[in-house]
Amino acid sequence: PTKETGSLAAPSTRGEAAARDLPAAGKRPGLVIVATEDQYTGGEAMALRGAARAGARSVVLEGRGHWWMSEDPALGARVLNEFFASVA
Repeated sequence: PTKETGSLAAPSTRGEAAARDLPAAGKRPGLVIVATEDQYTGGEAMALRGAARAGARSVVLEGRGHWWMSEDPALGARVLNEFFASVA
C-alpha cells in the first residue's frame, strides 16, 4: 500500500511515529544486533542510539556485514540464543 491508497501512513510518517515510541519499547525485551561492516542500516552509532532509547540490549558484531547471519551462522545463533535465554 502507498500513501495514495490511504491504507497505511507514508514511510516517513511511520518512521517518525516509531521513533517517538522508542522509550515505550523499553517495557519489552529488545535486542539490536549491530554489524560493523553493514553499509545499509545507517551505521553503528545510530543503531546504538536507537537501542539505548528503546532500552534494548545491543550486541556489536565486529567485521560482519549486512548478511551477518549468513557470514557467521554460529555467531549469529549464539547471540540470538543467549538473548532468548535471558528473557525466557
